[in-house]
Amino acid sequence: MKAGCFAELSQAYGVEAIGPNSHLFVSSGRVEQFPGRKFAIEAVCTLNKRQLKQTLGTLKQANIAVRNFPISVAELRKRLKLRDGGDTYIFATTTMEGEHVLIICRK
Repeated sequence: MKAGCFAELSQAYGVEAIGPNSHLFVSSGRVEQFPGRKFAIEAVCTLNKRQLKQTLGTLKQANIAVRNFPISVAELRKRLKLRDGGDTYIFATTTMEGEHVLIICRK
């Protein structure tokens, strides 16, 4: 992240940035040579209570990270009522359109 070569990453690996300052990238398929951690996206939702309940279901724990998001990890964990750990990862970020979303993933 410190190098700041995000446009070059997008071009070289065929991935797209989720937001201008999120430093999270997505692609339609798996990019084996990508120089970072890789996750499979299971769902994307907003902070709408009904949508959260449907998306998270009975999930009790998750690893949470925030990138370019107005709420801290601690606040988000409290709001979602989730313990730390498990094999589910939630990335909270802001999209190019300025929408706040949660991206639910697995490694």
